[in-house]
Formats: sequence, C-alpha cells, structure tokens
Amino acid sequence: LAVPADLYIAHYVAGLAAAAAVARRHRAMLGFDAEDFHSGEGGGGSAESFRMKMVETIEGANLPSCTYITAASPLIGKAYAARYGVTPTTVLNVFPLDLVATPARLDSVSGEPASLRAYWFSQTIGLDRGLQTFLQAMTRTRTRVTLDVRGGNQWGGGDRLMALARDLGIGDRVSLLPKASPEQMVALAAAYDVGLSLEPEITENRRLCLGNKIFTYLIAGLPVVMSDTPAQRDLAVDLGAAATLVSLADPGAMATALDRLGSSPEALVQAKADAFRLGRDRYNWDVEKNALLQTIAEVFSRRERELACRH
Repeated sequence: LAVPADLYIAHYVAGLAAAAAVARRHRAMLGFDAEDFHSGEGGGGSAESFRMKMVETIEGANLPSCTYITAASPLIGKAYAARYGVTPTTVLNVFPLDLVATPARLDSVSGEPASLRAYWFSQTIGLDRGLQTFLQAMTRTRTRVTLDVRGGNQWGGGDRLMALARDLGIGDRVSLLPKASPEQMVALAAAYDVGLSLEPEITENRRLCLGNKIFTYLIAGLPVVMSDTPAQRDLAVDLGAAATLVSLADPGAMATALDRLGSSPEALVQAKADAFRLGRDRYNWDVEKNALLQTIAEVFSRRERELACRH
C-alpha cells in the first residue's frame, strides 16, 4: 500500500490476494504470474480440500480482473482459461544464457563403454518425484547407470532413497549431493550425460507443469529423460532427440530407454548437441523474456488508449 505503481504483479496465490487489494486502492493494473496450476495442486484429503477451496476463492475473485496473466506452461494456461475464463500468456520458467560460464563439452560422455551419468536436483529431495522407479530401472539395464541426486535432505527423503538403492544392490552407483546456489545449477548439470524430470501424476498440476529443471538441463547441454505427463509429452515433440519419454509405471521399459542412450556414444553426443542448441536458440530467458515484455507493453498501450478516450 505504501508503494504507488501503475502495475502490480502477483506471484503465488497469497501474493494475488495482497496485490489485488493494493491495485484496487491505487486504481492500478493487476498482473498475475502462475508458476503452477495452483488450484490443481491438492493431493486429496480434508485438509487439502479446504486449502484448495481457499485457493479457488482467491483466484476466482481476482483473476478475472487481472489486466494480464502469465503461465509457466501452455497446459497451465489452458487450465486457468477453462476454469476462470481468462487468457494467459505462456512464459516458460527458463534461465539467462549468461549462467553458462563456459561452453558445454558436447563431446563429453563417460569414458566407460555402455555407461550413463544421470543427474537430478531440487530444493528438497522428495519421495514423490519418480526417483524410486528410476532406481528400479537402474537394476535392469545392461548399461552401467549412475545417479547423482542434489538437494536438501532435511526431511530424510535422500536417506530413504539411499536405503532403497542399497536394498536394490546399487548403493555404490547412487550419490547424494548438497544443495548449491541457483546460479551454479547450469554449470553443475553440465558434468553429466542426462538430466531427469520424472513427475508422477499425483496432482492435476503435476500433469500440466514444466519444471525449471528441464530448461536447466537444456541450457547445460543435457538431453532430458522425462516422465510421460501431458505437458512433458507435448514439449518432447519440440525437443526431438534431446528428450526421452519414459513411463513411471514401467521400470523395464525405462531401462530399455536408458540402454538406448548409454549404448551409443555417438547418439548421446548428438542428443547433447541438440539439447545445447535448443537451450541456446530457444529455451532461455534472453528469448523468452520477449513474451513478457510484449505483454507488458500491450497492457500499458491499452491503458493509455483508454485514458485518452476518457479525456
């Protein structure tokens, strides 16, 4: 309330409630950036049902009055359009090119025959990210697959993953790595052969979202192993050889897909080159920011025309 502006941009639902009140007070424009399909994040149960009702109340009261809305995936935008009659613009959760301090070594694959270095990261290591299926697939490959998992272990998810890896007889091929700063994520990912984006379809949002790790991998020159969610399936069409779709319900088929990547160094080098090209040419903030800037320019231009008409 103490900061007058022409446009207030909200992020997350609690931010939307606050920004909407301020925009009304100052007779300003209101924008909303939907990182997820927030009213589709509920996982079931009475507590989650009540929380989703609160989310829907805030969204329903304020989204129709937004001057513009951005969504972090095309399917998140379609879900908001269907639920509230709005028209979001897709702005992907990508990263600037200057995060890559040195060019990716596109010819860098494991020196061992039939081997594959896999990588996954997040703020917190959870047990709802498809990693258990990947561990099961590792036990079925002819390729020697290793997995490094980076993230916070404060809830014990990493310990439980390591216990499962040991039970499966692959404890020596799985490592937990500490959290690192966001600015380091691209450079750290570049040391691997493939990146994992394994989203179980446990909520509607998980079906529709495109996680930021996908675009971290691409800009680092890593092909992406993605679970076959609707959003990731659509993106895979554009990624071509830089994407491998897998089912979290079929560790055997996942193992076959990993063997295809690990058994041909030439094909893996080409997949890494394709990923790097896509990251450099399309899936980065230097390109994607134009969608946001154009949207902002249009809403200010429309506002100026409306003010001119009133006078």
